[in-house]
Amino acid sequence: APALTADIALSGLPKLSTGDIKAKAKNGAGALAAALRSSQSGRIAVPTISYAGAGFDLRGAGAFNPATQSGEIDLTYQGDEKATPWPGLTIAGAFNAKGNFAREGQRTDLTVSYEALRLNNTAVNGLALRAVGPPNAIDVTASVQRLLLGAENEIEDLSVNASVDA
Repeated sequence: APALTADIALSGLPKLSTGDIKAKAKNGAGALAAALRSSQSGRIAVPTISYAGAGFDLRGAGAFNPATQSGEIDLTYQGDEKATPWPGLTIAGAFNAKGNFAREGQRTDLTVSYEALRLNNTAVNGLALRAVGPPNAIDVTASVQRLLLGAENEIEDLSVNASVDA
């Protein structure tokens, strides 16, 4: 990993952490910027995150409330064939994850999708995942057109329907 310069400006530690985090590779190969916001209710939010480098771009937002065990996510990733967002981890392709999740009270409504994504030696084409429902009965549907595990293990047209008690 290249050396980086970080600027972390946080206040309210540890319970009401609020501030901004910025990091930039000294060689100019990438940058991270994230805002962190906490509230009296215990909710921890990252209203903006941007992580980009040579051949990849991750953007979005998220939040989690430990008291209610619920959160939201809205992430988009795009990476070319040589994208290495972390040393030793190549992620090529694009994905989207959006929705909310909860273990108590609120309904879960989460969608994850990607046309083609490769993570080191694993490749997935045409994934569509949806999780919807109350915590004690989350209906999960998922389909994958092609799943490649290593060089020789391939699965085509996989679908899953399940009910999960979170």
